[in-house]
Amino acid sequence: MTNVSLYDLAADVASVIDTLGGGQAIVIGHAFGTFLAKLSAATYPEKVPAIVVAAPGGIHLPSNIANMLFIAGCNTSLPLSERLDALQTAFFAPYHDARIWLDGWYTEVVPILLKFWS
Repeated sequence: MTNVSLYDLAADVASVIDTLGGGQAIVIGHAFGTFLAKLSAATYPEKVPAIVVAAPGGIHLPSNIANMLFIAGCNTSLPLSERLDALQTAFFAPYHDARIWLDGWYTEVVPILLKFWS
């Protein structure tokens, strides 16, 4: 998985659009997914006529916030309280319950994220 690029992921999006979207779809990207949505539209404009970006963030995230992603979702060996604190700090407003986001992380994409933010 470490040799996968954003272009590979955009090709996957295009394939899904062909298979499930009838050849054209509006792509919605959230957080890191906004980069993929934008690249999919730029690479496959005939398939992606429009995109929606939600919480796009920036390329240069503060290092303490960028690292929270890896603590919260990617290092399941850490104590639950440490992961929850990182998740709450990076992604949630005060007094909002972040516990629902502790499970379901797709850790195989970590090498792609690391390559992108390095």
